[in-house]
Amino acid sequence: MTDFNKNNINHSNFQGRINRAAAKAPKEIKTMEEQIKKMVQDLLKQESYITEYGDFSLVYSEFKNPIKDLIATDFMLKISKPPKHIENNEKKRYLEVVAYKLPAPIKSTRIIAVGEKDDILKKLKEPDIIKTIEKAARELSENLNDV
Repeated sequence: MTDFNKNNINHSNFQGRINRAAAKAPKEIKTMEEQIKKMVQDLLKQESYITEYGDFSLVYSEFKNPIKDLIATDFMLKISKPPKHIENNEKKRYLEVVAYKLPAPIKSTRIIAVGEKDDILKKLKEPDIIKTIEKAARELSENLNDV
């Protein structure tokens, strides 16, 4: 049996392992306004995926609804191409807000801007776009209540 030094005892109140990654992780975004700002920034970062002309993959950003009063569980902001049956659709782009009610596959969509790539990107950079998106999201959530 070995003896140990009784004078070298650690008297700290350490309760377990420190998760340094969690300590450095950014705070979770809680307000709807902050979530929408992040969504807009995410779309602007994906600018290179939006083509000037023709087809392109869907460009979107989404978040979970932080407001318990609203019916929608998730929101999405997306840039898409109009359907082929619409005239002059090769350069047109839609900026859409989508509200989902999960787990049921119910959604409500609103187009908030139509134009070419540059028009949509300018719209995303407007100062009042956050309020426009938030208003549309709230109204879309109310529409889900009627379904």
